[in-house]
Amino acid sequence: MIRTITRFSIILAAFAAIAVALMLGSVFVTEAEAQAPAANLIVSVQLASGSAHPGTQATVTVSGAGVSLGGSPGPSNTLQYSTNFNDTKVVTMWPSSYSVSVASVSGYIYSYSSSCFGTMNSGETRTCTVTATKTGTGSGSAQLIVYTNVINNSGGSLQPNDFTIVVSGNNVNPASFRGQSGGTTVSLNSGTYSADILNAVNYTRSRSNDCSGSISSGEIRTCVITLDDMGSVAGISTSPLTCTPSRQSALLGQTISFVATGGGPVYNWATANRVYLNAGSRLNIVQEGAGTHTVLVTSNQETAVCVVDAFAGTGAVKGISTGPGLPNTGMGGSLALTLLALAVIGGGAVFMGMVGRRGISAILSR
Repeated sequence: MIRTITRFSIILAAFAAIAVALMLGSVFVTEAEAQAPAANLIVSVQLASGSAHPGTQATVTVSGAGVSLGGSPGPSNTLQYSTNFNDTKVVTMWPSSYSVSVASVSGYIYSYSSSCFGTMNSGETRTCTVTATKTGTGSGSAQLIVYTNVINNSGGSLQPNDFTIVVSGNNVNPASFRGQSGGTTVSLNSGTYSADILNAVNYTRSRSNDCSGSISSGEIRTCVITLDDMGSVAGISTSPLTCTPSRQSALLGQTISFVATGGGPVYNWATANRVYLNAGSRLNIVQEGAGTHTVLVTSNQETAVCVVDAFAGTGAVKGISTGPGLPNTGMGGSLALTLLALAVIGGGAVFMGMVGRRGISAILSR
């Protein structure tokens, strides 16, 4: 009898170890999928060699998901701070499209490195360098340098030279041209002006502050026009935002999925106890609490809701049969696996104590 009990305890411990490993593995994989690591953008604003300090500060604007100087992503998608030139700051954000622009200072022209625009990946670090160069401020025509930045992260394939830029103002030359990521220099006389995109179908357009305004003779300004694909170029409707399945049932510990359609290109999700910023159009989570729960998704200032009815009972969780709920617990296989884990820790003693000597004898006698 003693030998039989020993063999039973060894078998019980082996099954419990496998169950615990499967439970922990499922949780950790899902957590890694649900929230990607943040990214860092090093923004360096420098004066060119031989250029005197302008004697004033300039405003740096960084656009992106959760851009922040606090060391971790924040709640805003736009960050502004003042630079005294020859300084460097680290901007933390969620993986997303982003852009950097510096407000103009009279008598100075800016050049941007290629990493000042684009799409940041999870855990990535990039360096954006903005160089300010002093120019002559005598009489004569002014200059406007127009950069065209295209972001394709929702199925788009157009490039800067697929877009036509038009500039209005006093004696503008050239008045229209193909976009260039490296910038196009436009000469114009003093007065009001504006630079914009002629054809931006299926792309959202944003412009830096100096893409319009008033310019003086001899002044040089920089305009950055950013175009971000909306997803409709890939056959995806951009509105309205929906969350599917709108309602589903799930067992405790089960991995469930939600899919957002419409809106885009950035999706933020929220459950009762967690927020997933810029997590993409699909979210996978492990159901942790019983009852009726709501899952919210927001995109392009729209909100959609999914509902989950979570309960304990029979069924399969991650491919493992949970079996019926234990008596008087209201819980299913998750608790059963936990009890098996306790049996491993106690060498079978805990399990034996809970079932009782009579129950063990009855099992072994069969």
